[in-house]
Amino acid sequence: MVSKSRLNRDYETEEGPRVRVMKHRRNSCAVVTLSSCAVCESVLQLSKRQPLSIRGIQLDVRPHESDSEPWCLFVGWTLPERQKYRNQLPGPEAHLAPGAKDLLKLFEAVAIDFEDVVILVVRKRSQTPEVTSILLDSPILEELQSRMTAVGRRVDEDWADGAKIYVPLEQKHLIDAGVELKKDHILAYSKDFGLIKAALRKLPSGERGPNVKQLRPLQLMDPANSDFLPPAAACWADMTDDEFDMGQP
Repeated sequence: MVSKSRLNRDYETEEGPRVRVMKHRRNSCAVVTLSSCAVCESVLQLSKRQPLSIRGIQLDVRPHESDSEPWCLFVGWTLPERQKYRNQLPGPEAHLAPGAKDLLKLFEAVAIDFEDVVILVVRKRSQTPEVTSILLDSPILEELQSRMTAVGRRVDEDWADGAKIYVPLEQKHLIDAGVELKKDHILAYSKDFGLIKAALRKLPSGERGPNVKQLRPLQLMDPANSDFLPPAAACWADMTDDEFDMGQP
């Protein structure tokens, strides 16, 4: 059994609302803990269709080999030859390897909270250049925009017919749910409502911004499939010291 003190010494840990990352300080690997088995499977399927990468370094994403913790993923990567000894190479190359914060940002984006996805409706002027500019570039919405850019997607996806997307869903998810997006729609999480209203409150011209109304949640995933986030470091609880030293179970 690996002690908590050793976990803290050998692993860099970052935690967000839906994701916990434990990155090995010496080896090129990490364990990512997600909020449910269903979200875990969704991320695995996404990584098979569209390999995940950070600064051009492709990630190997696979199930964590632990029957007791099925909501964890093992993430590994191979550095280019010149990067293997990056601590001995000064300059910008030393910062190419993924860190715990990089992994957290990426997996927060792809670990979709299906039960919290909502459609917002922008009343009037939804397609004006001023409103479009705010939704695409406002600093207030930077966190929302980064969910899309982190996985190589756009807020104004071609298939969205003018709607703005802040959750990296695929078109298939909406088709399967019988959802048809319109040009005055915004696809987001319910928690994003306040930020979007704040961003649109006042236009650059000084005019009052358009009204935004929240529709009902889409319920894209059955809540019965969800499991709760396990305690910190749970994925490592049943590892031996030898497995721990290898950087993966």
